[in-house]
Amino acid sequence: MLYPQDAYPPALADGLEPYPAPGCRYDWPPGPVSDEALGEQHAAIFSEFMERGRVSLRNLHRLLDGLTPDVVIAYWHFLDSIQHHLLYDEGRTTAAYALADGFVGELCDRLAPERVVVVSDHGMRLPGPGDNGKLVQVGGLTLLEMQWGERHYQSSGVHSDRLL
Repeated sequence: MLYPQDAYPPALADGLEPYPAPGCRYDWPPGPVSDEALGEQHAAIFSEFMERGRVSLRNLHRLLDGLTPDVVIAYWHFLDSIQHHLLYDEGRTTAAYALADGFVGELCDRLAPERVVVVSDHGMRLPGPGDNGKLVQVGGLTLLEMQWGERHYQSSGVHSDRLL
């Protein structure tokens, strides 16, 4: 991931686009979640993640414009986040994968394909005894409900075997 900018020397960081701060909530109030609330929050999360991905790619290009590295390791966490928050929405998840595919294509064009290595993130297991989570139904969706302190989260509890 290409943030925080203060991790880079000032000469590099000054040329980077600010990474978008969170603009929506990722947690939920305690109690049942309606289909409508879930849809609205997931739309906001999707929009935010996609913009963060685009900013990350633009910043990677800016860094590469000023450097000639032997190795580039870029991690775009938005795909992982989309998997956790939006997997049930095949259209949005497909759009996120298309965006990431474009990123890899741009890097291959810029660096040569033999210099680009693509790796994936972790998988996700269902909660077991002693875990801080349980599967819940919201409308027709199976979600993983978790509690950390006062924060209440609901994310994808089942992963697609077609999109991964």
